[in-house]
This record gives sequence, C-alpha cells and structure tokens, in this order.
Amino acid sequence: MHMVEYRRNQKLLQEVPLSIPDNIPADRNIAKTLLQQALDRGQTVVETHQAVDILKAYGLNTIDTWFVSDVDEAVNVANSAGYPVALKVQSPDLLYKSDVHGVVLNLTSDDDVSHAAHSIIDRVHQINPKAKIDGLIIQKMALTAGAQEIRVSVINDPVFVLCDLYWRRWLRMGSYSRCSRSIATIEYGLGALYGDSSTENQ
Repeated sequence: MHMVEYRRNQKLLQEVPLSIPDNIPADRNIAKTLLQQALDRGQTVVETHQAVDILKAYGLNTIDTWFVSDVDEAVNVANSAGYPVALKVQSPDLLYKSDVHGVVLNLTSDDDVSHAAHSIIDRVHQINPKAKIDGLIIQKMALTAGAQEIRVSVINDPVFVLCDLYWRRWLRMGSYSRCSRSIATIEYGLGALYGDSSTENQ
C-alpha cells in the first residue's frame, strides 16, 4: 500500500498546473468597496451572505444565498428558491454555527423550514443567551455526488513580516472535519495572489 501511495504522489509531483488565463473577470474596486463597508461597520469577519458578492467580483460562482430577517421571510424565500435548501443562523457572535447546531440541511418543505428556523433560534438562546441573532441564511443545497469538501484560508504569518511584506501571506487548503473543525489533510504554499507581488496595493 505504501508503494501505491508513493507512486501516486510521485505522479502528482510531476504534474504541471495549467496557466492562469488572462481573461479571468476581476473587479478589485467592488471587492475593496465591500470590504471597506464591512470595516466601517466594525466587522472583523465577512459573513456568509456578504462574501457572495466579493467572490463574484473575482469571477467565483457560489451557491445561491439569501439573508432573511425572520422565520416568515425564510419560508417565503425558501419556497421561491425551490427545495431542498439549507438553513443557517446568522449572528456576529457565532463564528462557528455548528457550536450551537445552527445549521440544518436538506429541508424540503415550508413546514420543514419553519420548524428548523424556530428550533435554531431556540437552541441559540439556550446555548448562548447573549448572542445577537441578525437573521437567517437560506442556501440552495449543493449537488454533492462525487464532490470533495475543502476549506481554504489565508494566513498572515508574523514570522515573515520582517523579511518581506508580500511573502508573509500563506494559503492553507485541506479537507475539513465538521466534528472537530480541524483540517484533516493540509497543504501549505505561498500564493502570488496579486499577480505582480512587487506592486503595492494591487
């Protein structure tokens, strides 16, 4: 088995990634404006429904996502969007929604959405009474057949700050464990996110 893994890894090492095309749509001004608006509101985290337009500015498609303010609106939006849907609590005080069981998947009817929404809100109040609930997030369920769930994050490593301002940014990517929120398999790499890394404020 180890020889099989070794051969597979050697083959992967020899693969050459495709060149990044020059025609990828990117509107940095929109992304910067949205991020600045979040900062002006005192946010330190971009919420799920806010990230959609930022990703779209860089040509990244996302699952259809709606923010709703109450249970009735959640039912109406889910019905209009079409089932099945996922329902998530939206709170600036809950970085990990799973901590309060704030995510319910594969809802297939108005009654399912209504029951799930009330249950989520009740659980949040019980587990974290001080948490502010802004509303709820509705998302279309993704087709998961043959899919692999991954998590990608950007790390600003203070070790590299004194060496090179632009090379302190790391990309971290790996398979995600819902149970422990840990990344089970991790790959690290320095990413040239801004094309020419010698140009400031791109």
